[in-house]
Amino acid sequence: MKARTARSGVEYTDTIYGLAGDGGMRVEGVSLSSYGDAEYEAETATSADSMDTTSTSITVSRTSHRAGNYYHYIIDRGYLYFDTSAIPTGATILSAVASVYVTFWMSSTAKTLQAYDGQRDYPTSNGTTPALALTDWDKDEYALADSTAFQESEGGGIDHPNEYWAICDVTSIVTPGGLTKFML
Repeated sequence: MKARTARSGVEYTDTIYGLAGDGGMRVEGVSLSSYGDAEYEAETATSADSMDTTSTSITVSRTSHRAGNYYHYIIDRGYLYFDTSAIPTGATILSAVASVYVTFWMSSTAKTLQAYDGQRDYPTSNGTTPALALTDWDKDEYALADSTAFQESEGGGIDHPNEYWAICDVTSIVTPGGLTKFML
């Protein structure tokens, strides 16, 4: 995340990296009747089925499949934490962006990144320490901050032919003097 702030009338720019404890969560909705019912079950869940805070990457996806008589709809979300305690409380944030880089897509559908503000309470933390909890899944606790389309990288080449990036405006999410956290 890059934050551009004004302190005592002087603007400065800083790059802030995510903290250990970032993570991803997954919910799987299952239905006997349709993918739509399975998606609704997954989307409206108030708690995740599983969580990973040890991986060096975060999966953000929506997938579906059918197994026997059951329709499955899986949603993966990412939760990010940034230590913004060095930004003075009361500082005016002029702009802040989260730059996201993707190297693999599971479908050819529209590729859009959405950043959600946890309204200072979500995802869970202990002061300035991330403490991701399965109940942080509940999307009703978040507000959409930005939605942006991914752009394909130019000249991905043979080793990385399908690389994408997006820059989300997270200015409204930054917490000066504390912990900035949000969901993708």
